[in-house]
Amino acid sequence: MKKKLHAILFIMVSVYASNGQTFNNTYTISDLAATKGTNKFTFFNFTTGTEVAVADSATAAWDIAFSGTTIIFNGGVKGPSTVAAQYVTPSTFDAITKAPETGYTLTILGGSGSWYTYYPGADFSGPHTILPIEGKMIVAKLANGRYVKLQILNYYQGAPTDVPTTGAPYAGVGKYYSFKYEISNAAAELNTTYAASDFAATRGTGKFTYFNFTTGEEVAVEDSATTKWDIGFSGTTVIFNGGTKGPGSVAAQYVTSTYDDVTEVPASGYALNVVSGSGSWYTYYPGAANEGPHTIVPIENKIIVAKLSATKYVKVQILSYYQGAPTNVPTTGADYTGVGKYYAFRYTLMDVVAEEIATGVLTAATKTISIYPNPISSTSADLTIGSEISAGTVKIMDLVGNQVYTGSVTHSNMQLTNLNLTQGIYVVVLESDGMVYQQKLVVK
Repeated sequence: MKKKLHAILFIMVSVYASNGQTFNNTYTISDLAATKGTNKFTFFNFTTGTEVAVADSATAAWDIAFSGTTIIFNGGVKGPSTVAAQYVTPSTFDAITKAPETGYTLTILGGSGSWYTYYPGADFSGPHTILPIEGKMIVAKLANGRYVKLQILNYYQGAPTDVPTTGAPYAGVGKYYSFKYEISNAAAELNTTYAASDFAATRGTGKFTYFNFTTGEEVAVEDSATTKWDIGFSGTTVIFNGGTKGPGSVAAQYVTSTYDDVTEVPASGYALNVVSGSGSWYTYYPGAANEGPHTIVPIENKIIVAKLSATKYVKVQILSYYQGAPTNVPTTGADYTGVGKYYAFRYTLMDVVAEEIATGVLTAATKTISIYPNPISSTSADLTIGSEISAGTVKIMDLVGNQVYTGSVTHSNMQLTNLNLTQGIYVVVLESDGMVYQQKLVVK
């Protein structure tokens, strides 16, 4: 049986389906202090509208953080969540009525010319001021699928309106953010496609460039012997972290289809072997008498589906092999002068849990589990699990694969307390006697 695709996650350029979400209810924050010191951030949650303790900086409890003029979001290498953002310019706060569908990134949003302009003055003598760029708005996608539009209003304590751009050094006290934001009116389906451009596989014969799909980031070569990476590139060779290629368990296969038509993952056919060679993901064009153009062109309808874990899959389409992703790569003629070994690809992370767990069981066993209340409120901390299992382990995982709770099954009717889960979809997993039982949990 094929598994239906559901939640999808995150890279350098991200494409989100906003499903036409609109914004309402404007919130204004004044004098949020980003004064804790170099590389020390002040964390904030849009949904609660409150600052988040530094002690929770390694969790998904925060969405945005400020340190001096630097703004980061909780995603990628900046945090364990999946928050991504982009600038919308030129625009006004009121003009943004729907979340954009493309352009989101997990990178940092900072530096002069990003959300602000720095005024050093003539000969760097002053006023050394920071002024928000009036027509630059930020739109972010939160981990729960909602969107936030954000406008930075002021960088100085008390939000003065007369911050100078010329003259003597300014006496105002900086690093005190005033901003306004709105949260979209509905959570979107987690249906996200990511794209990477010019991902260099140029380190030399047999030397790979490694990549992690979940973080959307390159993985350091020194971590090649770990499970931190999922896919690796060396010239035209593509490998996955499994089998003889790495210590992980990532397996993959080709699906002959269009990218958009891959809406279900195959139930079988995954292999731990290398994915390479002409006719695999690409065709090599040596030309007549091997005289040119010697080009590498991806096979348009060859999609790679990889199994990252028992419930997480990714579909990948390689779009180009040349720097700048040219669209006119020849298949005949003289030697091609384009610079190769620079991958452009898109991918969609897919969680296959949500639909099938509606039955309560994902195995062939007859045992069933029930959870109540379901849905549960994010303000509630208690959950009861009823099952035919009296010994084993219980875990709660979000759709990104993060484990948010773990414990032991001690009774066939057990109660979990002090959960304090944020809004979203989770999976309750019971493991007993080598069998796995799962049920969906909705937190509102």
